[in-house]
Amino acid sequence: MKRAWVYILIMIASSTSVMGQIEDGKNKALESIGVLSAVTIYNTYLAIGAVADGYGTAYEDDYVVSLMEEQKSLLANTIDQLNLLTASDYLDTNDKEFVKQTTDCLNYLKMEAEAMSKYVGSKTQADLDSYNFYRDRAWNMIEDLLGLGGED
Repeated sequence: MKRAWVYILIMIASSTSVMGQIEDGKNKALESIGVLSAVTIYNTYLAIGAVADGYGTAYEDDYVVSLMEEQKSLLANTIDQLNLLTASDYLDTNDKEFVKQTTDCLNYLKMEAEAMSKYVGSKTQADLDSYNFYRDRAWNMIEDLLGLGGED
């Protein structure tokens, strides 16, 4: 009987250790997702803006449209993957909210790239205004998500 209790105690201690390792692994995975998301949204914002700034001086129409198409494709794939993650049972409510906000920001960046492509083709003020609108929206979300906004 003593052996059975010792065996049960060993099993409980082992499962607690394994569960702790699983939880630690999940936390590390979620931290990695957070860091990768932060880098992605920030660098995408910079890339789109740098190409837009170089349009007309350093970059020709076709090259700008090509770069914007690449950004849109990369963003669409990233958004799809984050949507799959959100739909899974892997995330708790708070984590799902962060991923949803990240996805919303990525959508604004995608719309910014789309508006830049349209502007290159049309050269209209309306398309330029659309580009600036999505750029501002994306930056506001980036500030909130990354905690970059200053104190009021």
